[in-house]
Amino acid sequence: MNGWSCFLASFYMNLLGSFLNFVNGFLFWDRFHILNGLGDGSLFLLWNWSLANLVWCIW
Repeated sequence: MNGWSCFLASFYMNLLGSFLNFVNGFLFWDRFHILNGLGDGSLFLLWNWSLANLVWCIW
């Protein structure tokens, strides 16, 4: 895979992880999981993981 398609794949995998975290928060009614699924924290982690995967893919 080239770097860009690898980046997109990692981005969507991480987005799926954030969504599952959000659903998990509703299932167990856990405020931390809901905030983590919606808040800047998960988006920041998502962006960091995507960047790290992009660098790894190119390298």
